[in-house]
Amino acid sequence: MVRRLRLFLASPLLLALLVGCGEEGSDPNAVAAAKCTLPLSQRLLLPEGDRVSLEGVRVEELPGGRRGVTGIALVRVEDGSEGTTRSHEFSCVVAPDAADKLRGLRLETLDVPGSLDAWATAAPEQVVRSYVDALSIGDLELARSLSTPAHARLVQGQTDSWYRNVVHIVDLTLQPTRPEGRDVFVPVTFTLQQRRAVSMPNGATTWGLQAQRGDGALAHH
Repeated sequence: MVRRLRLFLASPLLLALLVGCGEEGSDPNAVAAAKCTLPLSQRLLLPEGDRVSLEGVRVEELPGGRRGVTGIALVRVEDGSEGTTRSHEFSCVVAPDAADKLRGLRLETLDVPGSLDAWATAAPEQVVRSYVDALSIGDLELARSLSTPAHARLVQGQTDSWYRNVVHIVDLTLQPTRPEGRDVFVPVTFTLQQRRAVSMPNGATTWGLQAQRGDGALAHH
C-alpha cells in the first residue's frame, strides 16, 4: 500500500574541544558533538555525503545524561575559483538512546538561526528526501517545518508517531515524480526500523509524499 503525506514544500560543566573526523574516540563530549554533525549538514542543505566542520565547540553536561553542544558550523561554498566559507552558530542537545547502535545518542533539539529560510526555494525531491532524513535522525523541528500544520498535528497525536517511534530509515530511494494538479507526488522506498511496529511493519516500505505548491514554489510552514 502506498502511503501519502502532504508537505508544504547546578553549575554546569563546560568543556571546550575541537572535533575533527575520526577524533571522537571514547570521549563522551566529542561523541556528543559528532552526533550533531549529520543533522547540521542536512539542516544546512549540504549535498548528500558532505559534512560541516565544527569549531569553537563547547559541551555542557545536562541532567539525565544529556549533553548540550554549541559552536560554529563551517560550510565550504564553491564560488568560482576561490570559494568561500559560511559560518553558522548552532546549539544542539543529545540524549542517551540505546537504540542508536553507533553512538548511543539521539538528537533532542537543534537550533541553527536562519537555517530554515533556504527551504523556500528547495526542489520537491530535496524537501521529500530531507523530510525522511529528518525523521530518521530525529530533527523534529525540520520535519515539522516541512509539513502542513494539520499533518504535523496528526503525526504528533498518533500512538506510534513518527516523531517518537522511528529508530532509523535507510536505503531511501526516490522514484520519478509526477504532477498532481498544482502539487508534485514523489514515490519513495526505504527500509524502516521502529521502536514498536504498530500501524506499519518494520522493513522494506513503499511510500508516497505529496509536495504542495504555493505560488509557483514550495511553501513551507
